[in-house]
Amino acid sequence: IGFGGAPFTLMCYMTEGGGSKLYSKVKNWIYQFPKESHKLLQMLTDALIEYLCQKIIHGAQAIQIFDTNAGELPGDIFEEFALIYAEKVAAGVKARFPKIPIIYFGKGQHARLEKIFQIPYFDGISIDYATDASYAVELGKKYNKIIQGNLDPGVLLGSVEFIIEQTNQMLNSFSDSQFK
Repeated sequence: IGFGGAPFTLMCYMTEGGGSKLYSKVKNWIYQFPKESHKLLQMLTDALIEYLCQKIIHGAQAIQIFDTNAGELPGDIFEEFALIYAEKVAAGVKARFPKIPIIYFGKGQHARLEKIFQIPYFDGISIDYATDASYAVELGKKYNKIIQGNLDPGVLLGSVEFIIEQTNQMLNSFSDSQFK
């Protein structure tokens, strides 16, 4: 799997200089300088398309776009400054490699989950541990998408028994999914 950060997440690291609790610098940019923000996001989109296509050329059999900071934006702002650019990345990769599966992860965007599932260029959707798995399964069936994820990464800090128990609980939460 070839991995890449989504344009908005990359913009966050560029403006914040690393991780952040409030994401005030990137929010300042998109709220005060929307035109410039769109220009930067388009530049990142173009670069990311090339980057991911190179991963495919060099052997990646699937692509995953991580928008790990997507949850920092409210709904309409998320769609305007994050989701549209992730969609453009996926469309650009699909234009060159139509059979390569693309997985999208928009952390923290539970309220926009159906909108994410509707994007035709995303073959799979990664969900975070706060997402209702049964709702994701319902959407996966409706839009013919594969679902990935849903385990809290902090579980890996537990004992082996705890990890097995939590993993089994997660898998069982997909009772009607493609994993059964």
